[in-house]
Amino acid sequence: MHCNEEGCIKHLLKLWFSTIHLLAFYLQHQIHIINSILKKVKYPKEIQRGQNSITQAIFHYHANEFRAVSSYSLIYIMKGQFINPRYHNHLVMFILFLSFIRQDLVSENDNRIAQILINEFIIYNSKHNYN
Repeated sequence: MHCNEEGCIKHLLKLWFSTIHLLAFYLQHQIHIINSILKKVKYPKEIQRGQNSITQAIFHYHANEFRAVSSYSLIYIMKGQFINPRYHNHLVMFILFLSFIRQDLVSENDNRIAQILINEFIIYNSKHNYN
């Protein structure tokens, strides 16, 4: 899980906010709006530190904080307003995969669904060169 949270979520944030501005999913020009929305998100009590900015996330978050961002805010912040629906759907696929494998006890059915989701995520990634 650590690799998924800190590795993959961090990598997605870097792609959106630190890449070449010619890419279709580049969001650096929207960072102030996204940060203001991120500051308004109310997290459950077990989340110690609130999320203040995307830049802070990219450079200073730990796996648990990336988990909080992916679980409680990323899908809602990015929905339609900032990224193309196809990139949003790709993100949703990965977040759903994470939610299935984060469970304390993963059933066979949940494992199958998670496998389908991650396979689709990887296939989409390879087709669209979104790495």
